[in-house]
Amino acid sequence: MNWHAVVFVSSLFTAVIIPLLLGFFIRKKQQGERKEYDPVPVSIVVAAHNEQDILPSLLTALEEQDYPSHLVEFILVDDRSTDRSYEIMHDWKNRNSNAAIIRITELQPGMSPKRNALQAGIEASKHDMLLLTDADCLPLPNWIREMAHALNSSDVVLGLSPVKTGRGVLSLFTCYENIRTQALMAGMAAAGMPYMAVGRNIAYRRSAYEEAGKHQATAGPLSGDDDLLVQNMARKGLEIRVCLRTDSIVPTGAPTSWKAFFRQKQRHFSASRRYSIWPGWIPALWQVAESLVVVCSLYLAITVNLLYATVLLLPAAALVFLVRPISALFASTGGKKTFRTISAFFVPILETVYLIVSPLLFVFGIFRKVSWK
Repeated sequence: MNWHAVVFVSSLFTAVIIPLLLGFFIRKKQQGERKEYDPVPVSIVVAAHNEQDILPSLLTALEEQDYPSHLVEFILVDDRSTDRSYEIMHDWKNRNSNAAIIRITELQPGMSPKRNALQAGIEASKHDMLLLTDADCLPLPNWIREMAHALNSSDVVLGLSPVKTGRGVLSLFTCYENIRTQALMAGMAAAGMPYMAVGRNIAYRRSAYEEAGKHQATAGPLSGDDDLLVQNMARKGLEIRVCLRTDSIVPTGAPTSWKAFFRQKQRHFSASRRYSIWPGWIPALWQVAESLVVVCSLYLAITVNLLYATVLLLPAAALVFLVRPISALFASTGGKKTFRTISAFFVPILETVYLIVSPLLFVFGIFRKVSWK
């Protein structure tokens, strides 16, 4: 067997076995038993910058949370807004005695605006359990209850956040990329190898946050600080788990244009240069293996026999096995009209596009300057 065959076979094995194992861990996690517990005090922290159009929806969702009001406090951080964001927060605070507002007027050197705002909100909160979301999100009524329940037996809880469906190719690809990314996150965390987080749905204990060095430990990149914070927490040996219960997810809006999507992903990739080699190399290894399988299969199909193209079905089937439970979880929340389900037929096509686009986004994120809104 020559080295070409060795590369092809090893790449095929890697491209199949990694998603199969991660999919297995997700399913095993979903089958875990849920023990009852008594509600505990929780601090909810939300940072907003010029979000007057979407803040009312978020605040309504927070007001409708099925959790004892005397056990929850809401910390709203107005990050240098120039619109009516503060006025909206202030009116809501007047109707909710368990809410407080922090106004940010200037940035700390070396910290991104959002990171600076979140740290200010966390330092102003009083409870040990911290739960974070974004202004453009709509937490489900049992969100606090489910995330607090999961945090009751761990140090850090990673939540999921689907994007709402829309029409057209952009919506299809955005939903697929979102499901793929969060399936990887959930699988790695369920396997005991957390490497990233979704900042709009994450919970951790104050002690874990302080032990990991707070947000100063992630100073540098403009985005991706939630991933770096979780990696710091993992290196400290803290217990990190993923919550896969339906009521724990936090829906959010999808990018409205390709430009907005690429800008969002560019910001995320900008932090990848600071990722830990372990365990972040596993998703990277999988993607490289996938790319090699695609290239080798197409080359052999053209030069030797068209039947080699059928080899592509193997990593595609493994990928479907990985993303299907997350796709089904999202769909079960609001139905297909709210969250798009990805047909197995489209997975190979969408994955091929992703394999082409993601390296370009990685390069732009590493070498081009990115900006916050």
